[in-house]
Amino acid sequence: MSKNNSVFVRPRVGLQVRDQRGQVIPAEGVALPRTGYVLRRIKEGDLVEVVAGASSAGVMPEPKPRKGK
Repeated sequence: MSKNNSVFVRPRVGLQVRDQRGQVIPAEGVALPRTGYVLRRIKEGDLVEVVAGASSAGVMPEPKPRKGK
């Protein structure tokens, strides 16, 4: 059984997010390794995981509110 080691993500609308190497993630999205850093950014709502077959109309779901802020 093979494990998918990458995830296609894009920044939440209005945000500029950097990857672990400090490079800005383009608004169009990019495939990144499924690391703790990337998974935390998704959980925090900074990055949105793009699912294959999803609408490309540019509408992003609103993230969950951050705790403690």
